[in-house]
Amino acid sequence: MFLRYGEYLVLALIVLVFVTQVFVPVWRGIKIFPIFRSRQRKLEAKLTQTREEAHEVELKHTLDKERDRVTQIRGKDQRNDS
Repeated sequence: MFLRYGEYLVLALIVLVFVTQVFVPVWRGIKIFPIFRSRQRKLEAKLTQTREEAHEVELKHTLDKERDRVTQIRGKDQRNDS
């Protein structure tokens, strides 16, 4: 009796591994067995985070330049009004 349930359990695990490691990745168009690519995923996450930080720094730099430009324009307007 126990062996029968054990067989079903092993069969279910095999099907689960096949679905999660082969079928779903093929369906999504990525490489199979993603469980073995954990280091690659970590590096890709770090790369994404670094790119986002770089983009944020660029935006802050652009914001500072625009604020300086606005300050200069306001300074010229105040001198012209006097």
